[in-house]
Amino acid sequence: MLFRYERDTTMHILLTGEIQVGKSTVIERFVKKHGLEVGGFRTFWRHETDGRTLYLMPYMGGPCVAAARGERGGILPFPGSFDASCSLLRTDKPIIIMDEL
Repeated sequence: MLFRYERDTTMHILLTGEIQVGKSTVIERFVKKHGLEVGGFRTFWRHETDGRTLYLMPYMGGPCVAAARGERGGILPFPGSFDASCSLLRTDKPIIIMDEL
């Protein structure tokens, strides 16, 4: 066992690693196993007819915020989108997740 989780303990955990190695899966299993409610967000790309768009989605579900557009040669952020999504981090939940920031 790497650590023992106690509900009233403050922890800051940073998971790093290559793409598709299971970081998000570990988080999701931990949250489910312990029956936790969490705040924060996860990201996903949606392929659309004219390209792809990066969205921020509330971790426990809800309306998404379009954050950036993938274009040849890079990513074009939408001005103000990250500021608008800060409400996803203002929560009374004991855990805040920023997945794929």
